[in-house]
Amino acid sequence: MTLSIYLIKKFFRALMVCSGVSYSIFFIFSLIGNLGEKFSFMSILYLSALNSFQIFTYIPSHLFILSFCLFIFHLKSKNELLIVKEYLVLKNLFIIIFPILALFTFIEIEKETLSTNIEKIKSDLISSKNLIGTKILVSTEGNKKIYTIFSGYDEGNKTINQYLKFQIEAK
Repeated sequence: MTLSIYLIKKFFRALMVCSGVSYSIFFIFSLIGNLGEKFSFMSILYLSALNSFQIFTYIPSHLFILSFCLFIFHLKSKNELLIVKEYLVLKNLFIIIFPILALFTFIEIEKETLSTNIEKIKSDLISSKNLIGTKILVSTEGNKKIYTIFSGYDEGNKTINQYLKFQIEAK
């Protein structure tokens, strides 16, 4: 029993190392890609973090494969793999690995939903940042609704860069 707990701890340690390194690499490249945007630096950091998590949802199997390779490499480097082969039966090894496989299988099945949720969060963040300096006024006259949009509104100078007006008839 202690050998199985030891192996699970070793695998999760390898998983944490691989996920940390992968996240850092994805974050740095996403940060470099987002630095040209006209957002605040905190928004860029948040977007880069969301992009990094979204990459994990696109290819969760890469994390499992890297973690498993690091786990095997670590066991080989200290000759622990020979001990595991000697004392564990293949059936017991499968019982140890099954919860990890089930977790990654669940993530693989739900990756579309996770990716969509992260994309919604990103689009809400981007659209809310784009609406800064935009004022929308809605007025009604009888059965008509009038939408007036002031874009690029600067309260200090009392200037407007763009003015749009839409009129919709309600039935």
